[in-house]
Amino acid sequence: GLNRLGCKTFEEVGSIMEIVANHTHLHCSGVFTHFATSEDMKNKSYFYSQLDRFEKFLDRIPNRETKLIH
Repeated sequence: GLNRLGCKTFEEVGSIMEIVANHTHLHCSGVFTHFATSEDMKNKSYFYSQLDRFEKFLDRIPNRETKLIH
């Protein structure tokens, strides 16, 4: 999931979004994740738990409807 490059916790997402908001030269243009089991859909429960967690992370992104989500 979300641990390879970037935020591991909801608090980290909030901190990064606060830093971006407080610096006019920074801009969040999008967010992404990697689903560890996306090619092996035999274990759908793990995939869906990753998707649920990613969607909860997205809830903490201001103006996310204007961002690239991948």
